[in-house]
Amino acid sequence: MSEEKVKKEKKPVEKTKIELTECFDYFMNWEKLENYNYKCEVCKSTETPLKKIQIYKCPYYFIIHLKRFIDEKSKINTEVNFPIRGLNLKDYIVDENDKIEKIYDLTGIMYHSGNLQYGHYYAVCYNIKLKKWLLFNDDKVNEIKESDISIKDAYVLFYRRRGLESIVDLEKTYMKKFKDYTNKIDTIKKSLKKESKHKEK
Repeated sequence: MSEEKVKKEKKPVEKTKIELTECFDYFMNWEKLENYNYKCEVCKSTETPLKKIQIYKCPYYFIIHLKRFIDEKSKINTEVNFPIRGLNLKDYIVDENDKIEKIYDLTGIMYHSGNLQYGHYYAVCYNIKLKKWLLFNDDKVNEIKESDISIKDAYVLFYRRRGLESIVDLEKTYMKKFKDYTNKIDTIKKSLKKESKHKEK
């Protein structure tokens, strides 16, 4: 299908601040594909098709990309109020057999300040081991209070599902892969060192 302009059945009301769940409701609303007619092979009638996006299963990590740019010049500066703890997705998961807890806690935010031509990116992330929030801004890393986390200029949100440790310990998995990788590097280095000594003889 060629690119078509998609028109929402329900246009969002422009506000200076909205809730994250309002974004979910709008994003998962029915969309009518204008200027595209579908002919039914059974009844032969021509209709305007509808499209809907849904989340089928609960992911381990839930990454939310907030639409901030309309075109090459315009930026959407609406503040999106998002929860730091307790984001509940139970009303947005389609799979009824998915009985796991659908509660998420924030682990990171990527920000974009300025405009498309003169913007700046920085991030705030939660360190699970230190149990602290850290601000990453260029070459500087500083600890910040949870109460100082801003919703202004938030661009990408990173959520982690609760109870994840009981299902899979991702940190241990990644550390094992990292150790395996470093062990292979050490083996290669030793092998090259032996070859070098052999050539010198």
